[in-house]
Amino acid sequence: MKLKLLKTASIALFVAGGGRVLWSIGIQYQYADSLPRSPHPATGSLYPLNMHGVVVYQTLKERSRLDDWSYWSWGIIILSFVLGLIHEWRSRKPWER
Repeated sequence: MKLKLLKTASIALFVAGGGRVLWSIGIQYQYADSLPRSPHPATGSLYPLNMHGVVVYQTLKERSRLDDWSYWSWGIIILSFVLGLIHEWRSRKPWER
């Protein structure tokens, strides 16, 4: 039962992390369409974001939002792989170890 739960958790976290990665890519493309192409000190848009040669300038809040989504997404995916490896290790027969 514990092994099945571990496998289910691993798959669920991988799907959640993958969804978050796609969401962060969507945020990047939204920024590419809506943010200014030159720095605007009055609005705080000072932080460059290079999207395949298109540079837009974001505020610190926008930059932090995008970084948080990206870092948490990849962290969740890595955690899912670790749980998957633990599942594989624990599910082997004693004579195969």
